[in-house]
Amino acid sequence: MATPLFGGLKYSDSVTVVGISLCITVIYEAISWLFIYRTASYKSLKSSVDKSSKQLEQNTESTTASKAERTE
Repeated sequence: MATPLFGGLKYSDSVTVVGISLCITVIYEAISWLFIYRTASYKSLKSSVDKSSKQLEQNTESTTASKAERTE
């Protein structure tokens, strides 16, 4: 007679696995913040990317506007 694949698991086992996963995720995010996101090099790189993104957006808008003027 075949037994169900997850027949031995109980509801409390599932809750325990989810709880451990959440705890590990919180610990990982805290370590990431500590060693990555609060460093000066990350902040300078982020501001550089933000500036480049704004410049790209402005260039895209001006290119789109100039194409629209040529088609009229």
